[in-house]
Formats: sequence, C-alpha cells, structure tokens
Amino acid sequence: MNYKYIRLEKININILLSLRVPSNIIIKYKFIIIDIDDTFLNVAFVDKDDIDITILSNYFEQTLRVYLIQENEFNKYLNIIELNKSIEYLSTKVREDIAFGGKFESTKSNLLSLFETIIETAIMKRCSDIHFESNKNSYKVRVRIDGILQLMFEFESKIALALISKIKLLSSLDIAKTYKNQEGRFSYIIMDEEYDFRVSTIFTYFGESLVIRVLDKSKSLLNINELGFDIKMLEELKKVLLSDNGLILFTGQTGSGKSTSLYAVLNFIKNIGKKIITVEDPIEYQLDLIEQIGINENMSLSFNDILRNILRLDPDILMIGEIRDAQTLKIATQSALTGHLVLSTLHTNGAVSTITRLKDMGIAEYLLSSTLKAIISQKLIRRLCSACKIEYEVNNLILQQIKTIIPNKSRFYKPNGCSECNQSGYSGRVVVAEVLILDNEFKEKINNSLDVDTINAELSKINFKTIYSDALIKSANGQIYINDLL
Repeated sequence: MNYKYIRLEKININILLSLRVPSNIIIKYKFIIIDIDDTFLNVAFVDKDDIDITILSNYFEQTLRVYLIQENEFNKYLNIIELNKSIEYLSTKVREDIAFGGKFESTKSNLLSLFETIIETAIMKRCSDIHFESNKNSYKVRVRIDGILQLMFEFESKIALALISKIKLLSSLDIAKTYKNQEGRFSYIIMDEEYDFRVSTIFTYFGESLVIRVLDKSKSLLNINELGFDIKMLEELKKVLLSDNGLILFTGQTGSGKSTSLYAVLNFIKNIGKKIITVEDPIEYQLDLIEQIGINENMSLSFNDILRNILRLDPDILMIGEIRDAQTLKIATQSALTGHLVLSTLHTNGAVSTITRLKDMGIAEYLLSSTLKAIISQKLIRRLCSACKIEYEVNNLILQQIKTIIPNKSRFYKPNGCSECNQSGYSGRVVVAEVLILDNEFKEKINNSLDVDTINAELSKINFKTIYSDALIKSANGQIYINDLL
C-alpha cells in the first residue's frame, strides 16, 4: 500500500499535538501524531487495513501523511500521551498563574503540584535521571530507565522554565544566572519516602537545560551479596577486602554501577574498630561509621589538596572517588604502600586494560605490582522482564562459538513487552563482571612484569572468567537478551 514503516524511538515526536485529540479516538484508531508543518500532519498508524484519513480533519487542517508502526511501540507512546493528558489540568493552571502573574512560592502552588507529579512519576518508573531538554519551541522531559533514555513529558517553554526555576530554588541555585553552569542538590519526600536529588544545569543553543539525578537512599545500604556477582567472584572479592593494605580498583564505563559497588563494599568492611575516610566529588550517599569529605573548590578543598593531607587523620581505609590523574594515582599507591587499604574507581573497559591505563599514567611497574591487589571491572546490562520474556532459538552459528562457555541445555529468551515493563521488554539491570586478583602467587607467575601479553597468557591458563563470558552465562539462564551482547 506504499506506506513506510518507522521506529518512533528514532524520531523527534511532538507529544503536544496528540494532546489535542481525545484519548478514545487515539485508542480506537491506534495512531500517534508525529509532527506537523504548513502542509502535512505526519501520523503513524498500527493497522494498515483500517486507516481513515479523515479522522483528524476536525482537529487539524493539514493533509494526512501516513506511516506505519508496530503495536508495541504504539502502546508505549500511548502511555506517554495518557500521562501527559493526566497532567494537562495542572499545566493549564500553571499557564493561568503565569498569565496573571501568580506567585509560585506557595507550598500549595499549582507549579509545586506539577513538579511533584513529575518527580513521583519518575520514581514510580524507577528512573535514575530526569532530563529537561530545551528545544526550539518546547521542552522535552526524558528519563533514564535501565540505562536508556525515554520520553516522558513535553511542555511549552514558559511552563518548563517555571519548573526549572522552581527546581533551582529547591537546590539553592541562582535562578537569575541561566548562562552559568550550576550544581546543587535537594531532598524531598515522595510517597512517604525521602529521596535525595542532585541537580546540574547547563546553557545550550536553545536555552537552559537541567538534569536531576535521583539518589535512592536504599542503594547506599546495599548488601555486598546483592550486587549480582556470581558466587566464586563474590568469595574472591570478600577475601581480598579483608586485606590490611593495597589498592583495589572498581572499573567500568560511566553508569556501570561502580559507585553502587563501592558503597556496598564500604558497608561490608566498616566496623567500629576501623577508621574509614572517603574523598568524593560529590558525596552521593551518607554512611554511618565513615567520615566523608566532599570536594569544594570554592573553599580551597581540591581533590589533591585533600589527599595530600588525609593521612594525618590516621585512617585505616581510604576510598577515593576516582583516580583522575597521575598525581591522584601517585597518592593512592603511596597510601597503599604505607599500610592503608585504598579503594577507588577508574574509567576503563576491563581488568587487563586497567593495567595498561595505569602504566600510561606514569606509575612505575614495581609500584603497581607491589600495591595493586584486585581489579573489579563491571557493566550493567538490561534485565529481561520476567513477566513477558519469550523463549527462542539462538542462531546455530552463534551457539557453536559460545558452546564452551555456556552450560549444557541452556535456554535463551528475548524481550516482548507488557504493561509491567512499560512495553519495553526489560525490567531493571543486571551486573556482569570480572574479578582479577593479583595475589602473590599470580604476581610470581607473571614475573613482576605487567606486560599485557604476559598477563593475558597467564589468564588463559587459569580459565579467567571475563565480563563477556559472565554476560553469556547470564543470557543462557534467561536474565539477559543475547543480542544485547553482540
């Protein structure tokens, strides 16, 4: 019928257009309005056999240009439209307040109610971040769920700017300085639970944009057994954490769960008999029995200034938020040499590449070999929704390539989509990891040489479990979609 199939997630959809049409019509004819220009109204339908090009003539003057979409995509965006319709009343009230010069400081203002609705919806959907993104004539609100950004709301600019000003006030930021990048935080009680929120602003081509990081306090109390490492990895990790000294690194890309793992590890090792000091930028969660130091350049509390003086505080264990340069690495290794256990993070893709990165940062091999105790490298991959995942047959060519890694009679699953997972097919994320322990026995085998080829050769002899093999095993037991690994 000469219609083109499209993927909605790859298109900039103007959600505000669908708000003009009653929900019962959208549900009956199964369509999503994409955008509009002077000539055409671009609309995506599900059923190619039941397309009525006149159904929108009462709402728009433009000629209908038709595209086709899959039904699960329609259901996903229908949820977004209905969510936007549910807050249209509050948006109308805020619009009226703006038009009549209403004040927004009231604890019961319409603007505050709108803000609370956005935050509450984001938390109910398990969002980690909320993005207010400026466009030419509107603001899109996208949220990160299981590591993937999804469109949630769209507001006209004047309402979005009022919301941003409200958030900046809550975060003790200067609302007048829209051209200056700012950072702050605030706490708020949502559904009888207190949450912390970290706020960052930046000025873009179309105006000020803002990102809210949702800090769930329950994550700061995460038990080390809940991280998702397999039993053998967990035993190795716990054993090395009992060391009195040395350097232990958690590595991975941004958003790989390194900080969550670090907090769980701190909860595991803290006790009344040990002094633990952390240096963080910023402090995400507050922990008992631990002295936490936040970086504050305005008060001359720079990262390296703090580290240079921290040993005077007589710590047993140090947690350094990130090895960010050669100077930080030098201080960390010297602390490890002088009888302290040092925990930190580094942005690398694997345990072996971490050693290469450390050498590139200028640290001597003998220092690394004498201080480095363990490297835990990890990633977070979306977990299949247990309510709707579907078993399927993996390509035989792929099976032949991985048969030595996965268990016999493995069963593989793929995403489907249901109301419980918002039609995404995924629910939460699962950690995949590798734990490289550089104990005395291993160091002796590599002859105190941290050459990558030597290390890889030795790891192959002991059947070292890599991130990739850990991910394959978790896909073979139905936790992960194997295509997400390829």
